[in-house]
Amino acid sequence: MNTNGAASGVVGAALRERLAGLEPATRDVLSVAAAMGTTFGVAMLTASLDVDLDAVHAALAVAQDAGFVLGPNDTGYRFRHALTREVVYEQLDAARRKDIHARILRALERDGAESVHELAHHAWAADDLARGIAYNERAGDAALELRAFSDAAINYARAEVLAVRALERARARLSMVALLQGKDPTSISS
Repeated sequence: MNTNGAASGVVGAALRERLAGLEPATRDVLSVAAAMGTTFGVAMLTASLDVDLDAVHAALAVAQDAGFVLGPNDTGYRFRHALTREVVYEQLDAARRKDIHARILRALERDGAESVHELAHHAWAADDLARGIAYNERAGDAALELRAFSDAAINYARAEVLAVRALERARARLSMVALLQGKDPTSISS
């Protein structure tokens, strides 16, 4: 659990205490919603959770009654305050965050998501090397076409980080194969 941001204060502590009083199913829905952003749609939330729509609506009703979310409206639901979303998200450990983002990414792909930026974000957050490289390069290209240079730089930097990780993983596997063959790992090249 990470509580280094604004969520580490008194208000964050009070929110964490209130969240702890919710049923696990409601906390799960809020966790996935927090990974989606400040606003989120019910259909994508349901697809990312692999639960039925009634269960998601029930959890959102509880979260709404507790004052954590507002909605529904034309775009779905939203967290009442950015700090609420931050507290929910920061309570997730790294492995859970990656799992949630991977589930959101799969749901977006199944749904035929049009936003390459959204795909890139979730692939990056899921630490999905292959898809993260591809989507972040595409998002960088799209941002560059719009002359959104800062966004392009962020996406290209993420693609580079993921590519370096992929290269390091491939090198480690190549060295393992060399060792299993009784060879010097440095003698094997591509």
